[in-house]
Amino acid sequence: MQRYARAARRQDQVTIRPRRSSILDPHADYLRQRWQTGNVMIKDLQRELHERGIDVSYTTLRDWTTRTLPPRQAPAEPPLRPSTVRQVTGWLTRHPDTLSEEEATQLKLTIAACPKLAAAHKHIRVLGQMLQTRKAAGLPGCRPGSRRSPPAGCPVLPASPKDWPPTSTRSPPASSRTGAQTSSTAASAIPGC
Repeated sequence: MQRYARAARRQDQVTIRPRRSSILDPHADYLRQRWQTGNVMIKDLQRELHERGIDVSYTTLRDWTTRTLPPRQAPAEPPLRPSTVRQVTGWLTRHPDTLSEEEATQLKLTIAACPKLAAAHKHIRVLGQMLQTRKAAGLPGCRPGSRRSPPAGCPVLPASPKDWPPTSTRSPPASSRTGAQTSSTAASAIPGC
């Protein structure tokens, strides 16, 4: 305590200890070379050193690499995970204005990879436009620009959803369900993509 009280400057209070030598110092070149490859883990280095006859603990090797070796550079950008069927379905059915930039980009990439999804996307957009304007002019057999009552087979949706015709709430038989797909990507879930 008196040493700190008598010190004229802060540097006199600190005692710099010389760095102790390590059992790993003679193997520094080998370890540095292996570390620079970038695909080696500390556990691998420990195993390789053990094969060379050097028994060193994991923590000793980890501390030595942290102190001595330069840190590795992290990958610039993580690889993209494949989109799930649920994600792509959400991107296809939501209004384009509600998609984030990343989602819009991923949707464009997914559509570019699968022509059947591109066709489905086009049909979904037409259906969305018809629902938004409540006119079925885009359906086959309907004459665009006609202000008269629509011809038979060309429905016009009522203005209020409560006036829309009822829909069936029964689910299809288990054999006809298509939602139970085990594919990891949306494009691979569609035959031909």
